[in-house]
Amino acid sequence: MKIRKLINALLALIAGMICLHANAQVTTATMSGTVTGTEGKGLAGATVKISYANAGINKSVVTQSDGSFLVPNLRVGGPYKISVSY
Repeated sequence: MKIRKLINALLALIAGMICLHANAQVTTATMSGTVTGTEGKGLAGATVKISYANAGINKSVVTQSDGSFLVPNLRVGGPYKISVSY
């Protein structure tokens, strides 16, 4: 009888973990790219601003040494407005 209770408890625990995992999934988007100058070389230190007024999203990142940037955790969809300053 103790084994049956233990098995039932383990099954309940596993079912609960599956439900928690399923509820934790979120759909997001990531935007990435490279900012280059007129010579085609990446621009380090450029500021990339991404906004979507309808969703209240405003994010800024600074490009890496090769001009690349990555903006994670964006709302799927858009349209997004992207501006770059250097």
